[in-house]
Formats: sequence, C-alpha cells, structure tokens
Amino acid sequence: MSITVKYLSSKIPQPYILKDTEWWVRTGSKEIGVVKVIEFEGIFCGVIIANSQADEHVHSA
Repeated sequence: MSITVKYLSSKIPQPYILKDTEWWVRTGSKEIGVVKVIEFEGIFCGVIIANSQADEHVHSA
C-alpha cells in the first residue's frame, strides 16, 4: 500500500479507479455538504466533508 492511501478512510475505494471518479463527480459529491480535496505536492491525499446535521447532531463536529 502506498503512503498516499495508507491513512485514508476505508470508504474510499482502493484501488481508486476512473469508474470511482466518474461516480463521485456525477453523484457522490452532490449528495452531501461541502467537499474539499486534500492534496500534498499535487498528489491526492483525501477529502474533508462538512455535512449539515439535524436534531441531536446539529452541534456535533
């Protein structure tokens, strides 16, 4: 496993292939709140997502 993906969430497919990218651009990124890419020296390292919550989760991080 490369150092680039060693600490990523298991929710990110490995290997991450073109089909995964296409799904993310068309569907996945539109289903949730704010999505930002994390990169280091031009290499994808992960994502950070901020979701709006309701009820008892409204003030959790």
